[in-house]
Amino acid sequence: MAAFVIKVYDDNDEILPGTSVGIFDIDGTPIMSTVSDVDGFALLVTDEGEVRVRASLYGHTFPD
Repeated sequence: MAAFVIKVYDDNDEILPGTSVGIFDIDGTPIMSTVSDVDGFALLVTDEGEVRVRASLYGHTFPD
């Protein structure tokens, strides 16, 4: 099992609460998703060996 704590922030180092954060297997199938808290943190847990992390928030563009 692997746990990821992700902090979401913009180019100005400002936290981005309410950001949807998800993990996907290497084929792009969603495993789980959550929303970052008021401090910009999101916790994701998986049994998968290799995953991709994606974030999305209306009005913001995140790098791939």
